[in-house]
Amino acid sequence: SPGYIVDTNKITCIDENECETGAHDCTCGALADCTASCTNIPGGYTCGCSAGFTLSNDGFTCVDIDECVTGTDDCVCDSGLLECEPVCINTDGAFACDCSVGYQIGTADDITCIDIDECTIGSHECTCAGLAGCTPVCNNNVGSYTCDCSPGFVIDGDGLTCNDYDECATG
Repeated sequence: SPGYIVDTNKITCIDENECETGAHDCTCGALADCTASCTNIPGGYTCGCSAGFTLSNDGFTCVDIDECVTGTDDCVCDSGLLECEPVCINTDGAFACDCSVGYQIGTADDITCIDIDECTIGSHECTCAGLAGCTPVCNNNVGSYTCDCSPGFVIDGDGLTCNDYDECATG
């Protein structure tokens, strides 16, 4: 019978340990970070997979579990960030988190989106375009920022550039 071999006495059949002999079909294929395991049972064997993977319907091949589709990822936004959208990225055997524009993964963990303070880190685009005496003012808000200008200057329609305010023309 399959799964058994003739004992050395040539009379009785004994269980063949397919796991030890390598006569099993447990595999991960080309999946990175995957380990297929083999467990001998009387008359056969069963396959298993490392964390983040599961057996396909054939019972031999490990396939990736897509945590983003199953909802088992832990990607979240810090409390109070209403416009924030956590983004799950499936990887072989695991997942990674990213965030919508204006947010970034915090340094406390690899799963929580926090607000980016564009003003503090200097990634804002508020500018005076070289106007003497002008200082652009960056105001951080949740998920974005706004620009203002020092007195005597007004923000342009682009919301980023300060222009000279002509007090004489406005009366």
